[in-house]
Amino acid sequence: MKRRTPWLVYLFVLIMGILFFAGSGSAAEKSLFNRKVIEIIVCTKVGGGYDTDARLVAPYLQKELPGSTVIVRNVPGGGHIVGTNRVWSARPNGLTIGVANVPGLIAAQIRKEEGMQFDLRKFTWLGRLYSRHRFLFGRKSAGFDSANALMKGDKDFKIACAGVGDGPYNTGLLTAEALGLKRVRLIPNYGGGEEPLGIMRKEVEGAVGGLESWQEMIDQGEVAPLLTYDAKRYAATPHVPTLTELVKTENGKAIAAYVATESELSRAIFTVPNTPKHITQALTTALMKALQREDFKKAVAQMKREPFNPLPGDDVAKRVNTTLSMPPEIANLIIKVSKSR
Repeated sequence: MKRRTPWLVYLFVLIMGILFFAGSGSAAEKSLFNRKVIEIIVCTKVGGGYDTDARLVAPYLQKELPGSTVIVRNVPGGGHIVGTNRVWSARPNGLTIGVANVPGLIAAQIRKEEGMQFDLRKFTWLGRLYSRHRFLFGRKSAGFDSANALMKGDKDFKIACAGVGDGPYNTGLLTAEALGLKRVRLIPNYGGGEEPLGIMRKEVEGAVGGLESWQEMIDQGEVAPLLTYDAKRYAATPHVPTLTELVKTENGKAIAAYVATESELSRAIFTVPNTPKHITQALTTALMKALQREDFKKAVAQMKREPFNPLPGDDVAKRVNTTLSMPPEIANLIIKVSKSR
């Protein structure tokens, strides 16, 4: 019996080890980031929606990857291009994640913007936080309280944006083209959530953004939503028409369809190209779990933001590729509009 005991012990240890690792695959994945720092690159200045969302998600992503430390770093510039370049050039080890205005980057890639070092098709897409309901807002004191006032008015309509080529800039230009508006101007240097200040100081008349960022100013009577870029009217603002409803030409309809598709990619999250599959899977799983946590949902509600509707990375990748494969006439129109203003 004494001779058999060691073999029984070895057998017992072997079986227990097999059972442990078979039942804790997630633990093995989580160990990938133990004692490591994951950096979320936000491609804007501190403040504003992108920065807020990244800082909201970071602690819950960290909880889903025990042992990790998740930090947020702001890398603004070039209409989100500078920060996106930073992610592109990082090591494919899952420790660098990007949060940027993907619709704006798509337009920049179509236009072949100077300074771009990346190809959006080649990024490793981890998921989407939510599909944003975007609106064009107008300053009521300037007489812009409806889409009709915008389309029939004879005053300049200056739209605030962070910089040339960013999402609001592109959307503003395309809106003017789709509706045939001649007095629309895009005014840069309003990044980091500074658009409301521009409205209050009467420096600009318009802004493009999500309802949650402007609800307080709507309630105060400072601004009004003029139109929405959704394909259909948003349930919370049934009186606000869509851009699709307002356009009259075939080119206008094509632009409206493209802009509506862009909104589906708002707040998409990406990491370095060629990141190994096991690392990608661990990050995607952790991100999706973080967005479904009850404590996270409560935090979103407390901040009075719209509920998140996450989408996994594979679906995001398909939508990015589909949007970049748009018909040549729409791509040429985007290039034409950007050059003509």
